[in-house]
Amino acid sequence: MCDKSKYITTMECKPLKIKKESVHTIRLIGGNIAHMRKSRGISQQAIANLLDVSFQQLQKYENGTNRISADKLHVLKLYFKVRYRDFFIGL
Repeated sequence: MCDKSKYITTMECKPLKIKKESVHTIRLIGGNIAHMRKSRGISQQAIANLLDVSFQQLQKYENGTNRISADKLHVLKLYFKVRYRDFFIGL
């Protein structure tokens, strides 16, 4: 029997693997968020409050340690008044 919490579905026991390209994309998005924030002179705490997350969680998004959800990316899109593709610059 396998530990199903680490797998895609309960029907399969295949490990959920994140491709290197995905890790690169997560870091790229986070870096672009950090760049948008810094270029506008906005603090991490202000963006964390906007997204209703902790300061530490925002740091993880910006460093690419954690993925940012689509709904939080949408909030940032509206706040920064940018296009979705602007989060993927450099991809």
